[in-house]
Amino acid sequence: MPNETIKINVIYLNKNKVVERIEKFIQTLSVPGFISKSVIMKIIQSRQTSLYNPRLFYELESILVYNIDISSEPQIISKFIKNNSPSLYNYLSALDFMAIDEGITIKPTPSFLKTLNSMYVILQGQE
Repeated sequence: MPNETIKINVIYLNKNKVVERIEKFIQTLSVPGFISKSVIMKIIQSRQTSLYNPRLFYELESILVYNIDISSEPQIISKFIKNNSPSLYNYLSALDFMAIDEGITIKPTPSFLKTLNSMYVILQGQE
């Protein structure tokens, strides 16, 4: 079953690339399993100017998506739980915003793991 929501983490970096703050929220997907480019643009654009310093502007540094897309078959899930090697399960993808055509597809995830799926928007401050 496709994801109907995804956790969004907006990470604000200062000009020295030190984390200033992190904003977290749940985004409802208008099309299950798909985040449109227009939604991603709204998330970025609405956070580009600082509420605390009107001269501070944030630019997009990167977008990362964490999407667990293992099969929901019991033997696969059992192997996933028992295996302590994260390198076998690489679910984090770095995306080039300019290369995103229509949006980002979130692959189906077993229901008990769906809350782990996340998108990370990293913004860096510029003065």
